This record gives sequence, structure tokens and C-alpha cells, in this order.
Amino acid sequence: MSQSTDHAAKMEAQFGRVADKYARSEHKEGRELDLLLEWAESTADQVGLDVATGAGHTALHFAPHVRHVTVSDLAPGMLDKARELFAQANRTNADFRIADVQALPFADAAFDFVTCRIAPHHFLDIDGALREIARVLKPGGRFLLVDSVSPDDAEADAFLDTVERLRDPTHVRAYRQSEWLAMCTRAGLRVERTAVVRKAHDFESWVERGGRDAVTAAEVRRRFHDASPHVREVFAITLDGDRVTGFTDDKLVLAARRV
Repeated sequence: MSQSTDHAAKMEAQFGRVADKYARSEHKEGRELDLLLEWAESTADQVGLDVATGAGHTALHFAPHVRHVTVSDLAPGMLDKARELFAQANRTNADFRIADVQALPFADAAFDFVTCRIAPHHFLDIDGALREIARVLKPGGRFLLVDSVSPDDAEADAFLDTVERLRDPTHVRAYRQSEWLAMCTRAGLRVERTAVVRKAHDFESWVERGGRDAVTAAEVRRRFHDASPHVREVFAITLDGDRVTGFTDDKLVLAARRV
């Protein structure tokens, strides 16, 4: 099952509007990005696919170490930013494809590895997306993931889900680590390594990337400002007077092989 027409249109519009913000955002770097490359154990003869690439930072991180990388996203505006990023780096071993991760336009067993970073919480059918990723991987090929991971704590989980949906209309769900392990197994992907990395966010930049109207953005700020002491502790919410300045959440880093 591919993204619904309505959800796909929302994603294309949303990420087209904020593509430049993503290109300049904290997604440019991070320990989790270095872990992906380390765990991939890529070689110069390999070909890879980066799905839901956003502005292309993950694909560019891999490009110097492999023969070729296909850079894919549902939003043409994001792919434009990815092309710019590769051009600025004088990197030519890539092609750029508009693609829905839940209906990938690639042959079976086409890639040595597939990467996906800070995106699956937008997918309507996560099981379908993982089946597609497994399908286009060669036997023994690696799937390399980074995404927001939901806390096991019920109160913190509910808070994160609520503010993410308010901030970004394309947000669907951040999953717990246990859910990721089960979903990968169902898709025929054997998980080999996991890590949870804490990620600090500048609050206003994070809110702005949601692209919401002023009233909704103000409600997101209020939710953080009025968060319970427990939620403030879990997400390390920081304030300067009455102004929220930052918070920290967890990213799951995962490496799996196609069985």
C-alpha cells in the first residue's frame, strides 16, 4: 500500500515549503549519522538507496564511500535541495528519483544497502515501507535506520505524539524500540545492532521546520512551557524565563540485514 493521495499531497506541500530549513538544519550532522556509515561497512563497489532523503544529507555522507547512491524522496522540493547539496560538494555518483517508500519504483534485489534517516514517523504504512525496503535489498544487504524513538513511559510518549502532530501535520507516529524490532522481523530484516542517541534541538528552529501557522506554533510553545515536571525531565526541556529554548529527544539507530 502506498501513501494515500491526501497524505502524499500533504507531505509534498509540507516539505516543499520547508525544504530550505531542512537543508540548513541540525540534520546536516550528528553522531547518529556517523554510526550509520560505520555500521554499513560499505565498500567502493556497492550501490545504495536513500529513501525519504529530505535535503540529502545522509546520501551525501555515504556517497564518497560507495560506487553509486540513488537519492529518493516524495517531495520534488526536497530533491531539488539534495541536488544542490551534491553539486556544492562536487559529488556526481548519484541519481535523484521521486519515489514513495511504500511503493518503490526499483527492481527486486537492486541495492546493497538502503538508508532512511529521520523519516519513518511520517509513513502511513510502516510495515508496507519496510517490506518494500526489504524487497529492493539484495540478500544479505543492509537496512540502516535513524528515527525518533518513542519513550516507553506512557506520559512522555503521549506528550511527544501530541506536540509532534501539532507541529507537523504529516507526522504519523514515532515507535518504541521494541516495535521497531518486531516490524523489522515481520519484513524479513534481521536486526544486528541498535543504539539510542540523545539529540538536542534548538526549540524555535524545530518549531519553524513544522511550517505551521502562528496560532498553532504558539500552542506548541505553550505545551512545552506547561509540560509536567516529569515530561520536562524526560525531554530535558530548557527555558529562559518564560521562553522555551531547547529540548532533547532520543533517536534510534538500527542496522539490519535482509534475511
